[in-house]
Amino acid sequence: QFFVKNCPANQTPSITGMDCPKNVRIKTVCEGDLISTDFCTSDPDTTSAPEDSTEISFNPGNLPPAASFQRKNPGKKVQFEDGTFKWTPTDGDASPIPYRFSVTAKDDNCPVAGKATRTFQIKVNPSPKVEITATNKGCGTYQFTTRTTNRAAVVNYQWRGSNSDLSGSGATLTHTFEEPGKYPYRLKVTSAKGCSRVFRDTVELDPFLRVDIGSDTTICSGESLQLGGIPRDTAGKVSYTWHDSVTGKRNRTFSNLTSDTTLSLTIKDTVCDYTDVVEVDVRDKPEVDLGVDPRICADDTATISPGLLEELDSTATAPYAYVDGGQQAAGYKWFQGSTSTPAFSKADSV
Repeated sequence: QFFVKNCPANQTPSITGMDCPKNVRIKTVCEGDLISTDFCTSDPDTTSAPEDSTEISFNPGNLPPAASFQRKNPGKKVQFEDGTFKWTPTDGDASPIPYRFSVTAKDDNCPVAGKATRTFQIKVNPSPKVEITATNKGCGTYQFTTRTTNRAAVVNYQWRGSNSDLSGSGATLTHTFEEPGKYPYRLKVTSAKGCSRVFRDTVELDPFLRVDIGSDTTICSGESLQLGGIPRDTAGKVSYTWHDSVTGKRNRTFSNLTSDTTLSLTIKDTVCDYTDVVEVDVRDKPEVDLGVDPRICADDTATISPGLLEELDSTATAPYAYVDGGQQAAGYKWFQGSTSTPAFSKADSV
């Protein structure tokens, strides 16, 4: 039997969430992601006295014990009660079956309270895990290999060194360091489902053969450059081979360089070989045109200044500055008179 009776007028409360004021019913996250999302309640019975007060509650469903739900005003009676859900899925929480839980809003209308319940889902994907093997190949070189240790398929690798130029984007990486020492590095791996994880470690290198023949430099066309250095941490006799196949010389002078060039020296001992490289940027010398020789009368003054070899741009700061090779002159030096201004004046008298 069913009995039907009239109930007092009361509208049921409503729930907004996840991410109130948005109304998200399903979330997809990764292991290790912090989930912190808000739920809000409201009740249409707010225009007539007495207004309803709304209470919010949580049913964890199949969530693990680490998941929590906190009311914003526990123990207090408020018109619209809100709550916050928090959970950080850990390794092993990933599942092809979504986690389901429900949130209920209940008002205090008398004699019949209104109640509404909504169900929400969270899908957890696995974050990739890899095992890194760092193998010291000697002579400053390390080889890094990886092995995936869970079911997350890795589609992207990003290697970075914190105090070296180590970098790469593959499952394996070979890198040669310039000096002995300790080198921290990190590997960020990303799965096909967009989940990422970062692994950090440090490798240490014992002393090995190396040489420093000089730093990258800039010279003017036609100038000479001397390069060379003393090998360090040698093991036995050392041989020397330059980029142009000249052998047996530890130091060399390169004369009349007229174009950009790469110079290098390779040294070898009984254990290692090492190559140091210097990049040389060769610039054309500026050309100056002072015009014809001036002829002046007694008590007159002659002013000499460099001519414009190219059109002077609007950013020029000196009236006699000139542009050479697309660059404004940076300095001037005269054999007589001022050494810092772009113009030189000479007065004569009887």
